[in-house]
Amino acid sequence: SRLINKERTVKVERKLESNTGLIFLVWLIAMGGPAFFVDHHTPWFLIYTFASIILLTFMVVWWYSYVNKGE
Repeated sequence: SRLINKERTVKVERKLESNTGLIFLVWLIAMGGPAFFVDHHTPWFLIYTFASIILLTFMVVWWYSYVNKGE
């Protein structure tokens, strides 16, 4: 299972290296996603925006530590 996930991760990395627009789109969604849930004039908007970026970062770190476990 981990080997299959590693192969999938390598495929996605290759696609992302050649398509930086997709990375930019994901970044925009992560930064602008909280705008759909909170009023724009409150501090919660900034907190949710930064929390979405931190959550995305933690998910990526967790995924890479899972896939590369044992190396």
